[in-house]
Amino acid sequence: GLPEDALRRLEQDRAFQQGTLGKRVTVLASDVKNYSVFSHSHPPAYVRQIMTEYQQMVERIIYRHGGYVNKFVGDAVLAIFGYPMSEETTAIRGVLAAKEIHDGLRALIEKWNQEKKEGIAGIRTGINTGLVSVSYLGSAKKQLDVMGDNVDLAARLESAAGEFDCIALLGPTTYEEVKTRIRSRTVPVQLKNRPDVTEAFTLDGLVDKLVPVSRAGGV
Repeated sequence: GLPEDALRRLEQDRAFQQGTLGKRVTVLASDVKNYSVFSHSHPPAYVRQIMTEYQQMVERIIYRHGGYVNKFVGDAVLAIFGYPMSEETTAIRGVLAAKEIHDGLRALIEKWNQEKKEGIAGIRTGINTGLVSVSYLGSAKKQLDVMGDNVDLAARLESAAGEFDCIALLGPTTYEEVKTRIRSRTVPVQLKNRPDVTEAFTLDGLVDKLVPVSRAGGV
């Protein structure tokens, strides 16, 4: 799903071709609230229809803000802002995408209600910025993968986000980069296997109008 300029960057990056790279990126992890209940109470074809509408909306927004979808797994999405796309201002682009996805889901819910369809009711999102390992997954070198402690923290924040009424839950590094641009609260968290992180930061809204970053720029 990477655009041509990002693919060329991978092909021309000798350090990447020789193995795993360490890159500072922003990771957005999100999944659907109560997805198991929704999927168990509807036929698979109907669930697929609803989820396709939602996932297509998510993918468009991620790429519009200069990120890429690393993977969809069931109802979950893992998106990366940074290498091999633009490595500039990744935190605010992740925040912008999360806000737009939140608003986009509200519009979809309104559409489903007008069509008298039962859709998904909400999502949980975690965003974290930090160093990750970037490499190809498997010997065929057809799938780009990111791994590491900071990917795990984004996933843990996503799980905890359901405890708070917020658009997303931000890690400390992401928050430091965007704190002057957002409305936020500091909240205590207990993250599974992460005793080192005891507080996180809600994304409740933006304090000004921010301009999306085109996927075509910066690479």
